[in-house]
Amino acid sequence: CGGFMQGIAARIRASREKKGLSAQAAAGLAGVSQSSWSDWENEVCAPRGSNRLKIALALGVSAEWLRTGLEDGAVELIPLDGPSTDLIASAIAVSANYLELFHRQVDLHRQIELAQIVVRKCHEVGVARAEELTLLQIHEALQAVVFS
Repeated sequence: CGGFMQGIAARIRASREKKGLSAQAAAGLAGVSQSSWSDWENEVCAPRGSNRLKIALALGVSAEWLRTGLEDGAVELIPLDGPSTDLIASAIAVSANYLELFHRQVDLHRQIELAQIVVRKCHEVGVARAEELTLLQIHEALQAVVFS
């Protein structure tokens, strides 16, 4: 756990409740333990890096908003009642690997945006895990964003 960040617990709880999720369901969707989720909502500690990203994806908010409470340019997130947590996690990993191939530095907000595009591509071509996409399919999906 990282040090506690003022207000993040309230933003996590409010976002979860707005989606109508129990803490247990939200933790499962994010792929984190229930005890970690409880610690974050109860101000025991604040989520760091990749866990903020997982929470943001599970709740349909930006990681930057979770961290700061400030809007940072809306990212249109897909509803997460469709893709599995495995697909979300693999999309994040694949998009990060793709960016490394092209030596791009991105912040978490940008990585969420790219992961969402990879998830959409997975749905489009009918695969359950992003690793099943070919490099060409990933390139086609992300080129407009990465090279813009």
